[in-house]
Amino acid sequence: MKILKTILLGVLLSPFIVLSTTVYQVNFYDTGWESKTPGDCLMVMGSKVLNNNQPDLMMRERITTAGKFITDETKHIILTGGTVDEKTPEAEVMKQMLLESGVDEEKMLLETSSTSTYQNFLYSQPLLEQAACEKLDIVSHDFHLARVKMTADSFGIQINRLIPAELMKPNTKQRLSREYMAYLWYWFGWEWLKDEPSLRPL
Repeated sequence: MKILKTILLGVLLSPFIVLSTTVYQVNFYDTGWESKTPGDCLMVMGSKVLNNNQPDLMMRERITTAGKFITDETKHIILTGGTVDEKTPEAEVMKQMLLESGVDEEKMLLETSSTSTYQNFLYSQPLLEQAACEKLDIVSHDFHLARVKMTADSFGIQINRLIPAELMKPNTKQRLSREYMAYLWYWFGWEWLKDEPSLRPL
């Protein structure tokens, strides 16, 4: 009877533990990036392109932040992100933004086919090999970094620093709720669905 009660308690507590872990990882994931030395390559995760082929706020936040970490010592900048419609690929829009801020075009390597975080890393692998990075830094939003690390680990990609984008406006409930769902999707092992377009992970 005692064993049965223990099992029942575990079943009842499991959803709470899963949800608590998700909320913690999305909201409070600490990468400790400030204490680490800069990498020689920088990767920027894409975000939505608007109907006029202009960057959305999240992309502007990521690129603005990335620009502050690009130095003469930065060998390569990997820009990753495709499109789900006829808009300009995310990587191309980010490239244009960096060009306008004076970044050397020869440093940029573009991945323009991905439509999810999983595909960002899948399709960027050849570029990372080409870049021959010793230490890879990645820029994305704070709530996205735990999932970025989870996905990179699944590909065996070593990350030096996970750098959170500086916010121009506070994170919205829409941003966070979407990431809760995406984090759970990845955490529970969605890889067997990755080739099914209708069930593609975010």
